[in-house]
Amino acid sequence: AAAFTLLETQFGRNLARDYVQRIIAPRVKGKLVIGRITGLSIGGAELDSVEIRGPDDSVFIRVPRLTAHWDARDLVDRRTLLTRVEIDKPVVYLRKDSAGVWNYRRIWPPGPKIGSDTETMP
Repeated sequence: AAAFTLLETQFGRNLARDYVQRIIAPRVKGKLVIGRITGLSIGGAELDSVEIRGPDDSVFIRVPRLTAHWDARDLVDRRTLLTRVEIDKPVVYLRKDSAGVWNYRRIWPPGPKIGSDTETMP
């Protein structure tokens, strides 16, 4: 009951937004900006805006509204599995720089190829 009450406050929504940013932001070589959370429950959330910016602060993707749904049991098991995601009017900016590298490659650089000489074994 306390968790439900906390999620209904802007303070609780801000805590949830900060938590999501801490999980996702390290995977982005740039900047993740999540706007205000307007609807939040144990099984879903509605975000007013989401932006992913590249290392040079240029916009890669801008979504004015995103709604995500999940099964609360997955959160208990420490899994992140979205069962439904609704994205309204996304805008994606694909750019190639002067070196011929696409902006999404700078945001999510490829890892080592499986079976290559650069792969390290534990």
